[in-house]
Amino acid sequence: VFDGGRGELVVRGSAPGTRQVLDYLRQLKTSDHWGRVELRYSARRGTAASARTDFEIVIFRERPHGTSAAAPRT
Repeated sequence: VFDGGRGELVVRGSAPGTRQVLDYLRQLKTSDHWGRVELRYSARRGTAASARTDFEIVIFRERPHGTSAAAPRT
């Protein structure tokens, strides 16, 4: 869901486990294409036989060109 007024993209989904959610979050945070990325929530649901992790990640406006996710420009 994109909210242009707030300048954020909200990604909601499900994954087999928390590790997959955190791996996805790490990939987004290290990308030069996005601004600030935050995990809004993560919740484990289901039974032991069919568990899943629901999540919501918020991606804020794109970084200005020429800046990097790894190190801020001084």
